[in-house]
Amino acid sequence: MNWLNNLLRSEVVDDDLIKAGVGISEGQAASPQSWELDMDNFYESLAELGLANPEHQGTMGLDYVTLRQMARVPLVSAVINTRINQVSEFAIPQETDYSPGFKIVLRDKTKKPTASQLKKITQYTDWFATCGDPRLSYDDRFEMFLRKIVRDSLALDQATYEVVKTRGGKVAGMVAVDASTIRRAAITEQERIAGRRNWGNTGYVQIVDNKIVARFTPQDLIFGIRRPRTWIKANGYGYPELEELVRVIANLLNAEMYNASNFKHGMHASGVLAVKSKMSAQLFRAFRREFYAMLSGASNAHKTPIIQLDPENKEELQNVAMSGTNREMEYTQWISFLLRQVCMVYQMDPAELGYSFGNENQNNALNTGGVKDKISYSRERGLRPLLRSIEYWMNVGLMWQIDPEYEFRFAGFDEHTEEKKLDLDIKAGQNFRTINETRALHKLEPIEGPLGDMILNASYMQTASMLQGQEEGAGEEPGGEEPGGEADGFGEDLNDDYDVDKLFGDSAFDFGEATEKGGKALRKGIKSITVEVE
Repeated sequence: MNWLNNLLRSEVVDDDLIKAGVGISEGQAASPQSWELDMDNFYESLAELGLANPEHQGTMGLDYVTLRQMARVPLVSAVINTRINQVSEFAIPQETDYSPGFKIVLRDKTKKPTASQLKKITQYTDWFATCGDPRLSYDDRFEMFLRKIVRDSLALDQATYEVVKTRGGKVAGMVAVDASTIRRAAITEQERIAGRRNWGNTGYVQIVDNKIVARFTPQDLIFGIRRPRTWIKANGYGYPELEELVRVIANLLNAEMYNASNFKHGMHASGVLAVKSKMSAQLFRAFRREFYAMLSGASNAHKTPIIQLDPENKEELQNVAMSGTNREMEYTQWISFLLRQVCMVYQMDPAELGYSFGNENQNNALNTGGVKDKISYSRERGLRPLLRSIEYWMNVGLMWQIDPEYEFRFAGFDEHTEEKKLDLDIKAGQNFRTINETRALHKLEPIEGPLGDMILNASYMQTASMLQGQEEGAGEEPGGEEPGGEADGFGEDLNDDYDVDKLFGDSAFDFGEATEKGGKALRKGIKSITVEVE
């Protein structure tokens, strides 16, 4: 491996980088030369002064308050809450091999846990179920912890939690932290010279009311990002889905406001009320006030226009359209389009929200799956990556600090129920798996005898029975005379015809004896037997 060590060593050393402490020296691993920091970033100067960055640096100018308000839009909130509820199903220890939950396993998949390791696994599982020491937070359940960080992650793409440690440096528990108050620490002079952050030493600060109230090392606070980017102006922050949906959510709010205002203040009268009468103007105004008092909507909305015509002058009123039709701007299709865009960015099928487009529970000519298949595919696209990110945050921040031999895993994600898995086991037992192998998977005792080592396949069982019969026939009379010999009273030619006397002797004809001797003759290879009866 000398060639690898030589490759990792630097031939040319930058004096400035060496002085900064981030350069490459003899025997040290190579360091990237590319920059990942934007030194002209105004908010880095704020961080140096201890002031909070009002904007989320992973967006194009959106602040944390705006992102949280966008997450409260009913459609977006439904998407986020659906994912939160789905993740919360995995917040309890897995009870069976088919139920959703979490479990602690060995990192080395090739090893089988020993008795002492199984005891540790049980202890670590109980530890995660209560988030460590339950005295650290009033929410001493893992489900509440997951709901908090998943909501921040889906709204801000920034999930943060503190790893609480004892005075001796051991992990005591974990506490969810408001992600909108956490910022990366200000860039050091060494990092400024190198143009890159030293991720092993870069810490985090919590800012409340423009004051730094807490400082954290990378081992004390986990800064979870689901959608990382190389964009230098992002400075290592996430890329929230809501930033992509700014125009979509604005269009959705405008469409709702337009339709709501139309129902509240718009004119929905079928026509104009024309009164042909010679009543005085004073009397007409009194009639109009009385009419509006009886028929006006809330807040004086939906007023019906009233006009007085002179019948002697033959005044008429032409029908003039005052509003559009109910299909104006295809309102329903426009809302459906915006709904699909929101779900598309969050990697979710509208069927998970109860919206089913097209013929529900019907398949088209291409055998496209129904609503159940759509939901299954949607969970594969959106829920599985989210669970995988949480697994990484749990392992890096907690499990590997506690014991690097184990890891945290979510289990039971697939939709194979116990009944479906039993059907799969039956199919496997009919093709390539023996009965005892299948029973071992279900932790059952093996079946004694050759039957337990057979495959439940008709062709296989028929072939095995034929082979067994041939073996028994070949070894029935070891040491006896060859088939067709004189001892059996037959000639040497097995294909000859034989009469009753040669088969049965001079005795009277007996069907039982004939059947026994005839079967014996057939086993010895005689193709035909002729029996003459007078």
